[in-house]
Amino acid sequence: MIPPTSAEFLPGIVYPGLLFHRVGGPGQQRLQSRLVCAPFRSFRRPQGHPRSVREILCSPLRHAALKRAYDLILIEDGNTNFQDLGPINKMINFIVQWYVDGPESDAFRRHRRRRADFMWLGKEGMMMAGTNGSQLWGIAFIS
Repeated sequence: MIPPTSAEFLPGIVYPGLLFHRVGGPGQQRLQSRLVCAPFRSFRRPQGHPRSVREILCSPLRHAALKRAYDLILIEDGNTNFQDLGPINKMINFIVQWYVDGPESDAFRRHRRRRADFMWLGKEGMMMAGTNGSQLWGIAFIS
């Protein structure tokens, strides 16, 4: 079993990994301009480390990690009937399903039906229900 705090971060790993799959794509360029202060090739790395972005993006390990993380998202969807563990990973799982399987897929439609469990339109605007964080899970398991 995956601890709840780890499972909440799975979609945050998969979605950027899927989104930034092209070398030199606009998403990658925007991310690099915000996170990296120097060109990738200018960094000194130990022997055996990837020397280019292409080596990282085309790595068999990366593909295996994305597949495993996506499989765990599918397990979470199945175990919770597409409600998921919380509002944030619910919405990111929803986006990942759209990206991977498309808006006409059964999984995407089931996510869309359960979206109101966490988000709805109130008189103040878009509302979102959440949890009290991982501390609540810890207390629940201790009790």
